[in-house]
Amino acid sequence: MEAPNYTHNYTMNRQEFSELLGVSQSLVIKWEKEGLIPNHIPWGKTHRRRYNIQHVLEARKRYRPLPKHAPQTLLFWLLKGGVGKTTLSFNLAGAFSRIGYRVLAIDLDGQSHLTTCFGIPSADQDRLNTLYNIFYGEDKDKATLQETLIKLSPTLDLIPASLDTAAIDLFLSSETTIERKLYSLKNLIDSVKGDYDYIFIDAPPNINLLNINAFIASDQLIAPMLTDFLSHHSLSLLYDTIEALKQTFKDLDVELPKIKLLANNFDIRNNICQESLGRLKTGEYAPQLLETVVSRSTVLTESAKNMQPVFTFAQNSAGARDILALTKEMIGVFAKERTDGT
Repeated sequence: MEAPNYTHNYTMNRQEFSELLGVSQSLVIKWEKEGLIPNHIPWGKTHRRRYNIQHVLEARKRYRPLPKHAPQTLLFWLLKGGVGKTTLSFNLAGAFSRIGYRVLAIDLDGQSHLTTCFGIPSADQDRLNTLYNIFYGEDKDKATLQETLIKLSPTLDLIPASLDTAAIDLFLSSETTIERKLYSLKNLIDSVKGDYDYIFIDAPPNINLLNINAFIASDQLIAPMLTDFLSHHSLSLLYDTIEALKQTFKDLDVELPKIKLLANNFDIRNNICQESLGRLKTGEYAPQLLETVVSRSTVLTESAKNMQPVFTFAQNSAGARDILALTKEMIGVFAKERTDGT
């Protein structure tokens, strides 16, 4: 199923385009004279110049290439629901792809919230191919990865989910080999990892074999932490879970992802939020905490509900600024880790 007209081929004006590429508008005008021609979109009785991701890719190829690096698989997960992981993974996948990175988003949740955020209505989800069709489909239900991918933009692909995705765990539990039971997702991702710069996995808040597959397949685990009085209990559960998995698979040489904590839904007016954030910044796991704090914002929720990333839904909002700042930080952190070898 191909998204009509590239539903996430985000348009932008010259100022936004220049800021995205980190250059001046005068340089963009020079590029235009050299053949980088924006689209002319009707605007009342006139036309407006608008760029999209095809223009970003052209500019990257000709003028401002992105640094080359090994692909990264990022798992968004916490053993607690309602922490904003789907909203964040949806917005960040959009932001990374808008910069020009090749992004694959994978929805592991049978409730298919990430799939819905990307504009696939519930009524259409029953006819989608999902990981279930790749791993366990038979006859007409069998599908290849290419038959499952939904092209959302020139730089953004989606492996969607539906109710069938929830059944994968039952089949995994019946597998008789470790390779099939624990490495099915990793093997699939490894087969296409060279086609992408970043792979985003949105997983439900539980421990099952499909999520364990996701842990083994991922380089980084991004754990959104609510800045409330329960956040530190969730933090303890996270590290206890990872430690338990390490002990369970210690004889298998399983490599689990590095953990990055993300302070989410922060309200500066709330004393509990301030106290919780302070503990995160000074506690035992402070080195894993990303510096960007995502503030409480209704526009982030509304953007997901309206199937638009916040940087297009409400581009001048605090939520949009937080997502773009977080994107920039994550790219820098991962680049530094690759350079340092940490």
